[in-house]
Amino acid sequence: MSVRNIIDDKFLKCKGKYLFQTVLSTSCILAVLSTMNFMAEGAIVSSFGATAFIVFSLPKSPASSVKKVLGGYITGVVSGYLFHKIALVFTGSNLIIFIGLAVGFSFFVMVILDMEHPPAAGMALGLVMDGFNLKVVFTVISGVIMLLLLKAMLKKFMINLI
Repeated sequence: MSVRNIIDDKFLKCKGKYLFQTVLSTSCILAVLSTMNFMAEGAIVSSFGATAFIVFSLPKSPASSVKKVLGGYITGVVSGYLFHKIALVFTGSNLIIFIGLAVGFSFFVMVILDMEHPPAAGMALGLVMDGFNLKVVFTVISGVIMLLLLKAMLKKFMINLI
């Protein structure tokens, strides 16, 4: 079996772009992780990592547009906040119910507003599961904006890797 059968042909032709876009993604993730307790906010950090992957592996796709990425995260934050507050009222209830409702509600709002960004549903999940934390929200939204600004500035040097 040759290397050409295992490795994507596109990579073999565009190694520099693959490395450049991987370094961008990695740098953004490290910058955000350095400001968070990533052990306590695991679901939220995971969703941010998935967003970095989408933004830098598909920079020319509608999936990495400002509307879908930032709109999806705003939807996830609002849903997470709403269901976190509802869960506080029903303290004796199973938290899993409110986590599921937060993800389902964020899914519904994202699809009806054409702002689908699946990793942002993880934001809703994390904000209910770990508790709403304004510092975490600010950090993640700032990180998402950083991803989108970098993509906008460097888009002409990037390709869709997938």
